[in-house]
Amino acid sequence: MTATAARFKVHRHMRRLHPVSPLFWLAKLTYQMLYPMIGAFAWSSYQSQWVLYGLIAAIVVGALWQYVFYHFALEDDQLVVAEGLLFRKNRKVPYARVQNINTSQNPLHRFLGVATVQLESASGGKPEAVLRVVDMGTVETLRQKIQAAHAGGLQAATSATGVSAGVSTESATQVADTARPEASAREAAENLLRMPLADVLRYGLVSQKGLLVFALVSGFFSQSPRWYQNIGARLAQLGWLPEWSRWSQAQVVAVAIALVLVIFLLLQVFTVVWALLRFYDFRLWQKPGRLFAEMGLLSRMTATIPNRRIQLYRVKENPLHQWFGGATVTVETAGGVNTEQQGLVMRWLAPYIPKHRLAGFLERIEPGFAWQQTEWKPIPFRAWRRVFKRQAFFWLLLVIGATVFLWALHALSNFWLLSVPVVVFLLGLLPLAWHAKAWVRRAGYALDESRFSTRSGVFFRHQAHVKLDKVQVIDLSQSPFDRRHGMATLRVDTAGGNPMLKAPQVHYLPMAEAQGIRDFILARLGQQALTGQPVQAGNALQSGA
Repeated sequence: MTATAARFKVHRHMRRLHPVSPLFWLAKLTYQMLYPMIGAFAWSSYQSQWVLYGLIAAIVVGALWQYVFYHFALEDDQLVVAEGLLFRKNRKVPYARVQNINTSQNPLHRFLGVATVQLESASGGKPEAVLRVVDMGTVETLRQKIQAAHAGGLQAATSATGVSAGVSTESATQVADTARPEASAREAAENLLRMPLADVLRYGLVSQKGLLVFALVSGFFSQSPRWYQNIGARLAQLGWLPEWSRWSQAQVVAVAIALVLVIFLLLQVFTVVWALLRFYDFRLWQKPGRLFAEMGLLSRMTATIPNRRIQLYRVKENPLHQWFGGATVTVETAGGVNTEQQGLVMRWLAPYIPKHRLAGFLERIEPGFAWQQTEWKPIPFRAWRRVFKRQAFFWLLLVIGATVFLWALHALSNFWLLSVPVVVFLLGLLPLAWHAKAWVRRAGYALDESRFSTRSGVFFRHQAHVKLDKVQVIDLSQSPFDRRHGMATLRVDTAGGNPMLKAPQVHYLPMAEAQGIRDFILARLGQQALTGQPVQAGNALQSGA
């Protein structure tokens, strides 16, 4: 059989996505091109209308193109995906490699009985395959094939290693949970968290996502002065635009304050609506070795997180978190998807959880960590002078820049007015000194035989807890100033960490103490490599060991 004939034989066994898939592709592409479409409409003229029509035509053609030239096949041992016409891609995803099946359904998905499916493996970065959109029968078939592949792989491993059949059956059940429908997975599972509506609203307020919406809207209007002219002319015709020249200064100030308050309230509405759409009825539950999550008001997302893939835990608090007495808990996993631009991402263990429940919540997920008995070791308090000097330097640059700007505007034409920036600079040093001391008091680390933890921040507090058996890089670095003071910065990194977030690190450690931490972690990793077993919790390392 020729290669061409074999290719056509494969394609005869391949299937297209659901017939309604172009509708969802159309919605996705429209969302991605929404800003240029609004821009073309805002500057609507005879020429720009053709730009708008061209964008609409490109969206329609793109949606149809994705449907016509996207095929997949559910073979016995792998998923085959072929797409493209001029630039062809052919991917084969063995079922045994699939770690997670994430599904997403909005109301239209549920009405039509379809879903978007994302398959993840441990290779990292982006999904192995995204099927947008398939019927629920295909989703169930895919789950069953993945379940069978994992069960068969575990049986083969059991035969090779001589592990008892009972252990193999239990492990197969744990792995098969990846492929089971989430509703059945909740049966007899341990419920970890279900966010009440009040906590969802609090998360909306502490996240302040409405600021992003406001920035996008403001940026759009700032680039389209024609909108201001049209709106102003329309309001003047209706008699709603006041005669500003007849208003007193007090009235103008009162209206300005009222306008600021209205904008602030609108921002809160935006951010609360965003939180409701994203995290309404957030649920997290677990079975041995695996976490399950479900969330969303209109679009429901379901996801799985294998415990063994969790690299580190992050606990964050901003000033509003502290005001409400809560925190946000996220994780980073090996491989999979860590950014929303790459696909369906699941990194939240608790978008919002009261602080008094935090330690117990984490203890149920990672019982090997002594969360309640975490012993934080501080960095040397003398480091506050270095923090203060760095902050004072940037404060000086800011004051100098503002002074030059005001001088160019002739706002500081009087020689005696030049003393104002000096006074402002000196007064600013007082809060900077307080902040530097508070930052050093807050900074620290914790280390035992199973994890390395860091904490930092005064107003925006952050904790990172890294599993020692997941550490990939230990970086010990010194700047010229570090060498002068006998200090170093210790940074640890894991596999598949989020590139948008900083790796856990501790600044201003005494060099001997930083080397002791590094050697301790390397020793634990060496012990794990020799025994083949993950490190277990034990006694905390003494400072400078």
